[in-house]
Amino acid sequence: MPELDLNYQANTYAGMVGKSRLMHERVFKPIDQAAPIDITVLILGETGTGKELTSRALHNNSRRRDNPYVPVHCAAIPKDLIESELYGHELGAFTGAVKERKGKFRQAHEGTIFLDEIGSMHIDQQPRLLRVLEDMVIVPVGSDRPQRVDTRVVAATNQDLYGAVREHTFRSDLYYRLAAVVISIPPLRERVGDIPMLIKYFMDKYQRLYGREVKPFTPREYIEYIGYSWPGNVRELENTVKSLIVTGADKLERLAEAKQISALILSGIVPVRYAPELETDRVVTEEGMPTKPWKELWFDLQAELITKALIKNKGNKRATARELGMKRTTLVDHIDRIKARLGLELQPGTEQDSGTQYDEGKVVRFKKS
Repeated sequence: MPELDLNYQANTYAGMVGKSRLMHERVFKPIDQAAPIDITVLILGETGTGKELTSRALHNNSRRRDNPYVPVHCAAIPKDLIESELYGHELGAFTGAVKERKGKFRQAHEGTIFLDEIGSMHIDQQPRLLRVLEDMVIVPVGSDRPQRVDTRVVAATNQDLYGAVREHTFRSDLYYRLAAVVISIPPLRERVGDIPMLIKYFMDKYQRLYGREVKPFTPREYIEYIGYSWPGNVRELENTVKSLIVTGADKLERLAEAKQISALILSGIVPVRYAPELETDRVVTEEGMPTKPWKELWFDLQAELITKALIKNKGNKRATARELGMKRTTLVDHIDRIKARLGLELQPGTEQDSGTQYDEGKVVRFKKS
């Protein structure tokens, strides 16, 4: 077995741990190149890969490092309030505007504004942002007085902006304005050699923070953790290590739990709401009578078989359908019925249909195919 590299101290850059070629070429080097120059940067990456850490590294390595760094989570701001949030408003500009609001661009004057989840911004709000990026002039809501700002813009998204441009939900001119420099952060499954040192880093960090000690990982446990695809990326790995330190859980049992939750999330079935274990005494009474209508029992049995098969196949619907001896479209119909029965909406999600590789940045709606 090859020796595992746990030396995170020698492989830390701006708060990010990694020695892989991908991290150096696609993240660390572009940060070094772009940080000193006032140029707009677009950061792409799946959930949990470290987009905000990257944006902070750009700010901290720039001439603006001593000035404000202002993060804005675009997805969390209602459409009707985004302009007030970004550009400010005057007193009495609308109902509830009981005082003047400065706005994030003015708060970040001479510093950096980080527009996280920029792909969620409504198409109607995008032209005004484009104009601000071009002129660096804002007009607060309810005002006719333009105000010049000196703000560096860094944006990020886990969505497929190329697809959004094709579908006319994201303006191409805004995309090109944001993407003067693009930093594409690799998912954790593409840099598995970094997983052991990340584990060691988080183990040391949270044992100090929580004042607790747990047994170090064994080589076998490191190898098992390397073998998992970590769809939640570094954030999922970090939270898993936190859990180990707080609860003292068995490391391999906690990993198995993470795999199960991920498989169910990827399939679109929320794990806590439905993980049935059918037992004989729940199917029939002592007198041999069904405990509930046979139609409901049949539904429970189907749901259990499908759920367990999805877990086994890591959320891969094509492999699950093959194992259950049904068409993939039939499996999707069953999943939709299970979700409808549980009162779950068929929300946009991520589907894993090609081995262990999938693109969380690409939004795939559940639909019959």
